Amino acid sequence: MAEMREKGYNTKEDWDKEGGVRSWQDYKWLYANLVKHYTASEPLDKMLDIGCGRADFMDTCQHFGLPPSRIYGIEGEPDSYAVCTAKGYQISSIDLDTDKLPYPDNYFSFVVCSQLIEHIKYEAGVALMKEIFRVLKKDGLLLIYSPSYFNKTGRTMPFHLYCWKPYELRDLMQEIGYKRIATKIAALQWYDLKTYKESWHQKKYKKKPNLLELFLKYAVYGLFLVTKNQRLLSQTAFAAYK
Repeated sequence: MAEMREKGYNTKEDWDKEGGVRSWQDYKWLYANLVKHYTASEPLDKMLDIGCGRADFMDTCQHFGLPPSRIYGIEGEPDSYAVCTAKGYQISSIDLDTDKLPYPDNYFSFVVCSQLIEHIKYEAGVALMKEIFRVLKKDGLLLIYSPSYFNKTGRTMPFHLYCWKPYELRDLMQEIGYKRIATKIAALQWYDLKTYKESWHQKKYKKKPNLLELFLKYAVYGLFLVTKNQRLLSQTAFAAYK
């Protein structure tokens, strides 16, 4: 993650550019996916957020009843690390390009890796997927989200080192031993076909889609359901189990 830190990604300045303060409410959709896909017979115990940023999703988990003592995170950027530790979460700062996850085998009920794996090189991504499998409990859940290789905006962001093709990552997960891998569908939109430029990228996230954009989004979504063509996916996103 050295390249990411050199570019200052996840600093306070970056978060301010993204539109100021986020809150736990912005990640209710992710918590809903946790509830939907978590099927282990044991109640949810410890969870790990890899690339936890400024703890927004961890705040969501705490809001819905998980105590900070059972919420763990990995964050390499000092500004965000300080925010997370100040909230009482169990945070580690490691270099995912070289280091293993600092936890014992079969430790977590749930791991989320959202918008992180694209920030590390291919070989480090392979190692990370193996490490997540190691630290998950039996029947533990992994949710992973990352820009697809076919999302040109994500692929051309200067701090993204390797964007996976959706089925490329799925095949790796199957090889490692993950089971019941389910695709989380996010269809390409028109701006996913553009080269990244910071000026319009910031405006895009502050603007609600118009009717034409919504129509195109759901048309591509329907086309994917019929064809299963990975080129139609904006995100490399899966729910999977150990």
